[in-house]
Amino acid sequence: MRKFSSYGPIDTDLHYYVPRAGLIQQAYMELIGEVPHKGGHYITVWAPRQRGKSWVMQQVLWRLKSDERFAAAKINLQSLKGNSKLSEILHYITGHLSEQVTCSLPTPKDLQQFEAIFTHK
Repeated sequence: MRKFSSYGPIDTDLHYYVPRAGLIQQAYMELIGEVPHKGGHYITVWAPRQRGKSWVMQQVLWRLKSDERFAAAKINLQSLKGNSKLSEILHYITGHLSEQVTCSLPTPKDLQQFEAIFTHK
């Protein structure tokens, strides 16, 4: 029997939910772009608390991960909130990316090296 949940992403097998296929498709298309090799867009997800933002983005992430054209990762940056040391921040991000996309990324020493990791040439 399904239950109502108001805490974080829901489990569709356990909780009542409204399928948001259109919204998930829209977010996915914004991220990958109409012509994926030309790039997509950053998106902002805004809504009041308990409106399904995390769940929708989780669905988009799973969809991106299942598409072999992309390497998608989820990194929680909240622990960096009070950190102002750029080298530590860059090390944290590249370390977590390396783990999730199973590749070895160099540890950048500055923003230029960090940006170079993501520049496709």
